[in-house]
Amino acid sequence: ELFQKEVKDLLEAILEVIREKPLRSLARGYLVYLSASCTWNVIVKPCWRKLEAGKTQRQLPNLAPSLFWGHFKDIFVDNNHRIYERMWENFGVRKTVQFATPIFDMTPVFISTIDEKNVKHILQDNFENYVKTDESREDFSKSLIPGIKEFLRDGIFRIDHGVHAKDGGRAWKLQRKIAAQIFTKNNFQKHMSDCFFRQAENACNWVLRQDAAVDFQDMFRRFTMESIGNIFFNSDFGLFADNASSGSFATCFDEVNELGARQRGLRSALYALSDLCPKPFDHVLEAWYWQGREQTTFTAKCEELRGYCREIVQAAHSDAKLSERRDLLAL
Repeated sequence: ELFQKEVKDLLEAILEVIREKPLRSLARGYLVYLSASCTWNVIVKPCWRKLEAGKTQRQLPNLAPSLFWGHFKDIFVDNNHRIYERMWENFGVRKTVQFATPIFDMTPVFISTIDEKNVKHILQDNFENYVKTDESREDFSKSLIPGIKEFLRDGIFRIDHGVHAKDGGRAWKLQRKIAAQIFTKNNFQKHMSDCFFRQAENACNWVLRQDAAVDFQDMFRRFTMESIGNIFFNSDFGLFADNASSGSFATCFDEVNELGARQRGLRSALYALSDLCPKPFDHVLEAWYWQGREQTTFTAKCEELRGYCREIVQAAHSDAKLSERRDLLAL
């Protein structure tokens, strides 16, 4: 009873101060919130996440150049013109390595593997265990892939699967169920084989028409994109034509990917801080990031790409022979 009386008296005293000096009380309350939020988000939470990742880092030793930046600055800033080459240099004779992120990133470490046993374990044996998000974050790392949401929206490559997902993985299962219908034995033997043979012939003819040295990486990029266009959309992007158009879905897709890769840098590292900032500073930092020149160009190009997608879908809907087609849009 004595304790309850003391608490009651304290609350009454606090309310009296608030009534007499509301603005000062509001300011003091926000300062308390700010202090608590910064202590938890900027100090306790990042350190706790790094400690959780410590076991993984001990099993896959790969010393980070910086305690604060991890491998981020070395790979995505200092070597941004050769990101994958720099990552490959970290492998050496190993098939699996870990890369540390900046200390304030909610994804404390990311792991890269080229070990076929690990790939099978992740994609087949224990698929439900390897998810895109967790209880501490609802999206991908903002420092590593800041534009993933603008690019993929709520497609199968971004939304989460498994029972831990907000909807229990229902949206992912629905999209997978639709897409899986195209991967049948009959489709592999007929429709897909025909597409691959046709594009292989187009690729060979394209190589023969070139007067200078051929970039085989560029040729395989064209082959892959044309095959995807045939198999999934019943569309020909004309990438093996002599007068390949610069204004097409395939070209726009390449531009979005290039712009997306350039989102990573010191600016995206600061963007990741928005996960730790108290309100309203988190929204201020997010708004500042997306007002950048490269960011506005990227979002505009993503919208242009969606415009091409809408045209392809509308063309499929108006196709009188849609029921006879074997592509994904005919399902």
